Amino acid sequence: MTEPTTDTTEEFPPTPPSPVGATITVVFAHGVILTAFVGSLLFVVPKFEEIFKSFGTELPARTQFILNVGNGVKAIGIFLPLIVAGFLVLDGLVYYHLRRQGADGWARAWWLFWLLLEGAAVVGLVIALFLPLVQLMSQVGASAGQ
Repeated sequence: MTEPTTDTTEEFPPTPPSPVGATITVVFAHGVILTAFVGSLLFVVPKFEEIFKSFGTELPARTQFILNVGNGVKAIGIFLPLIVAGFLVLDGLVYYHLRRQGADGWARAWWLFWLLLEGAAVVGLVIALFLPLVQLMSQVGASAGQ
């Protein structure tokens, strides 16, 4: 005869992350994206600017805008780390405050808004840097077909 087995383990609902832990995660994610974006403006955009000057053609407005932004970021110079750090502190304070107040929906909306904005900036940067290359390829293709 077998004895009935009883499961003595209770299942507890998962505990939500603490406001501090969630804030650190959000600020870290935004910091990585923002650092990559600013780094590309400082180091990648100037390389593309040199390449574009060798084309000898007029650049699309979006590309010229990105080149101007890159030059503006370089002009900020020593204040750039302070500006990035200030943004991340503000980001963390707002997110933490929303989480502490129990406004998890607003906290997620805040996080998602900045994530989408940063993602759009990165995509816009990539598109703007590749537009002149596509334009050059189409010119080369058109001249080869003549």
